[in-house]
Amino acid sequence: MDGESLAAVRARLAKFERTGDPSRLFKRKAWTEALHLLESVSSLEKEWEAAHAVGWLSWQRYRFLPEGEDAEALEMALNMLEWAYRHDPGSVPAAVREHFRKGEVGEDARWRWLGDANALSTEFQRSQDLDLLEEAIVLYRRTVDELPPVHDHYAPFLSNLGAALRTRSEAVGDQASLLEALRVSRQALEAPSSLEDDRARQLCNLGRVLNVLARRAGKLAYLLEAVDVGRRAVTAAPADHPDRPAYVSVLAGSLNLLYLHNNDVAVLAEALELSREAFDATPPGHVDYELRREHHANLREDYQAVAGGK
Repeated sequence: MDGESLAAVRARLAKFERTGDPSRLFKRKAWTEALHLLESVSSLEKEWEAAHAVGWLSWQRYRFLPEGEDAEALEMALNMLEWAYRHDPGSVPAAVREHFRKGEVGEDARWRWLGDANALSTEFQRSQDLDLLEEAIVLYRRTVDELPPVHDHYAPFLSNLGAALRTRSEAVGDQASLLEALRVSRQALEAPSSLEDDRARQLCNLGRVLNVLARRAGKLAYLLEAVDVGRRAVTAAPADHPDRPAYVSVLAGSLNLLYLHNNDVAVLAEALELSREAFDATPPGHVDYELRREHHANLREDYQAVAGGK
């Protein structure tokens, strides 16, 4: 693959993104660069970055061509971007991803949708781009809709949807999303599943939803249920489970909320001990290290203020 040609096509696309001026996309040299790049490629499967660049150039041209003159550009865009989609679905335009997904069926498609949704959710956490989260929710719904409730993966897929809906609710303050998250998270626990290792995660996801509801509504029933499912999640996760610190941390948060409701120092003490366990099990550099350190420090300060201990 000719690196200079690839760089030239990418530079042209970057200039368009900066300026919004589509005229650079239609200069004769733009297509000459793209054709030279494709001619230098021995395998689009292995050198899919070239297809990705030419596909994006074609897609942007398609967007600005008048109806009736855009078919060739669209065909080229789809042909090229399909190679990129196979390797990195998130690197192609959202509308193109949806086009390719419509033609996918079966078990492989479900796992691809799940992988795409997880990647989009992770990217949302970094960028806070709500469009990414909305696309992830669409895909989580699709994974659930494609399965019968008796399927082994129905419960974990449903729990994924609940977690994404909770994230949306926290991001935009949408109560309807939070109530749907509560419904589907409970439904996930009611669904039959032989994947017992995933039950702790499903319990934790429900606990997170209940914590948000408890903070908003102040209802004791939500707090008590959050503590109950949190204990069950921790019990279901052995000491060496990689996600146990997260489950312990969520339970500590539930107990802290309960303490704020009933002022029971014993509840605060348990929350403090659990927060210490979660923090001690979290290595520096972990995405939640600072959050758990701060949580433990705050609980320790609160406990010292009321009990003068630890």
